[in-house]
Amino acid sequence: MTKAKPTINYDEIEFPTDNITIKHLRSLKPRDDILCHDLEQKACEIGEMQVHEKDLALLGFVTEVGDPKQIARVVQEQTGDFLDDEVPTPEAVLQECRNILAKKYIEFGIADGPETAKMLVAKMEAMGAEQARKQLGRRH
Repeated sequence: MTKAKPTINYDEIEFPTDNITIKHLRSLKPRDDILCHDLEQKACEIGEMQVHEKDLALLGFVTEVGDPKQIARVVQEQTGDFLDDEVPTPEAVLQECRNILAKKYIEFGIADGPETAKMLVAKMEAMGAEQARKQLGRRH
């Protein structure tokens, strides 16, 4: 009998951005009214954070599974349209993704400082890896 290929299930992961509400966004600018265009901009930024969260969870997952093709795909998606001579190393791309997410967590009040932000970012990768271990029948 063939084992099913491990597959990440994002619905099982609790992302820090899952808790962002309009009320939360208003609290970031308590003296100003949040206008529609402010909400649209914030929605785009939240969407970008969610992409980074999913990429880091997937990175943790595929690293645990040991699938180099998937790891390469995550890095390729993060590099976007770089020209070949401009593409940074895979680790540099992933570190930049981590840094961006940490800064956004602080900006959006999800983290109260750099250490908390780094812990939340690391948690994304750890949750992906844990999901892979469960599917593979491994213990931490």
